Formats: sequence, structure tokens, C-alpha cells
Amino acid sequence: MVYRTDEAKQRSITTEILRYHVMGAHSWWATTSVEHSELLSDNLAAEPLRRLMQTLLIRQAYMDKIRRIPCEREVAELKPLNKPIKDLDMGEMRPLGPLVGTSLNVEDPDNLKKLIQILQLSPKMSRACSK
Repeated sequence: MVYRTDEAKQRSITTEILRYHVMGAHSWWATTSVEHSELLSDNLAAEPLRRLMQTLLIRQAYMDKIRRIPCEREVAELKPLNKPIKDLDMGEMRPLGPLVGTSLNVEDPDNLKKLIQILQLSPKMSRACSK
């Protein structure tokens, strides 16, 4: 894969690791430097993962609202989401939820279903996650 920015690459890797973790698949990840390893480790902490999932929910809701297939381009209306995960500010993110018609609560059953789709997890897992 080729990414336009290092942040896009980091988000993609973090999302993929989360996806495998949720599936219960064992995986081994290596980085090319200690700096990248530390960044990845930081991104896999609870709060950065929550922020990443919130950005995925907002972005998907926005694409659904404008009836476009999600893509990795920057969207001017979602500019606050383009920062590195560690720099995402909830104060800037919060107004985007109602703007696109979604809540930012990643534990909301509807949002869990959306995240299952976004992460391309199986419907069987959908039932397990909703219990």
C-alpha cells in the first residue's frame, strides 16, 4: 500500500491490528525503527484507539450523508480529524457528530454495528459484540 501521509499509514496499521485483535487472531507486528514502534504502541493505548474509532464513525457517517464511497482523501469539512491520533481534540470532534448525524459513543449498540462494518468483521462477531 502507498499512503499519502505517514499519519494515514499509522492509522491504517493501527486499525488493522485492532481488527485482528477483535477477531482473536494472533499476529506479529514489526516496525522499521524504535520511533515507529513507540508511535504504534502509543496509538494502541485505550484513548487513542477510542479517538481513532470515533474518527472512523464520523467519516463513515459523513460519507453516508453525502452518498459517497469512503476514501482516504482529506475532506475539508472534517479537517479536525486530520491531525495525528494523539493530537485529536475531543472539543473539536464533538460538534462533528451531530453535523453528520452520529454520536461519538463507541459503546453505543448502533455504533458498534457500524464499527463492525467499518472494520470488516463478520456478522457472527456482530452478534457476539452486541450481547
